[in-house]
Amino acid sequence: MRINIILPTSKLAGAEKRFVFMFMSLIKKEHDIYLFITKELYEEALKSTEFEGIIGFKNNIILTPFKSGFISRFIFINYFLKTYPNAINHFVLWFPLRVFYGKVKTLFTFPSNEFEKFFPYYKRILIIYFFIKAQKVDFLDSNVYHHIQKKLKSIKQKFSLTPNSCVNTDFFYYDNDFSKNNNVVFLGRFDDQKQSARYLDQIPDIQNYLIKKSIVVNKYYLIGFGEKYLEMKKTLEEPRFKNLPVEILQTTNPELILRNAKVFLSLQKFNNYPSRALMEAMAS
Repeated sequence: MRINIILPTSKLAGAEKRFVFMFMSLIKKEHDIYLFITKELYEEALKSTEFEGIIGFKNNIILTPFKSGFISRFIFINYFLKTYPNAINHFVLWFPLRVFYGKVKTLFTFPSNEFEKFFPYYKRILIIYFFIKAQKVDFLDSNVYHHIQKKLKSIKQKFSLTPNSCVNTDFFYYDNDFSKNNNVVFLGRFDDQKQSARYLDQIPDIQNYLIKKSIVVNKYYLIGFGEKYLEMKKTLEEPRFKNLPVEILQTTNPELILRNAKVFLSLQKFNNYPSRALMEAMAS
């Protein structure tokens, strides 16, 4: 049976890596699986050493207009459902209402950060409607999974839990040729949940404390992207950061920096532990 994974985002972060890796692994096992992604995400994957082999599966990759606006998405989803009426459709981080206008086999992956973002507000009823209509809902966070099971006992048989993530140890591995330096690495989305901006704000105080303890940090790396990116770049321009070894950057190959660092910071308020970023660091 044909399986479609629909991933509407444009940046290659932890969740995206998880499903691109899943797609590549399943297709190697000769499953009839297709990946619907944005052009931006595909180009990000090609830049990554870990996923550059994705070009070998280009016949199973469909570039989508998810970032082109509501009308383009609506036209696409109508075409999509008419073209693949019998497929299993795995929607990640996206809940298209049009899916429910017919008998379509659907699976939603529901990450904890999306739950916390939407559930307390007016979208609560809409999300519950998604749960009722979908054939399967997969949760990444065990707390969210157990909470929803208690709230929606009548449909709990639809719910599954796939905690944690996966990492390709062909690319994330400990290398004796790399000497670990006193580098500190933060890797993740720049948002409130990951506490990236809060951490950056504290680095001058952390540095002063470590100097008093005669501990030298060669560099503080903050690797990622997100809604706090511009705010963090502006913070870095403040006088208190002058001469501090702090760098904010984006890279598709974080393993090269992780492999050379002694300290990794995992600061998210909640998530599916171990997160993808934490696993990458542990493997390095």
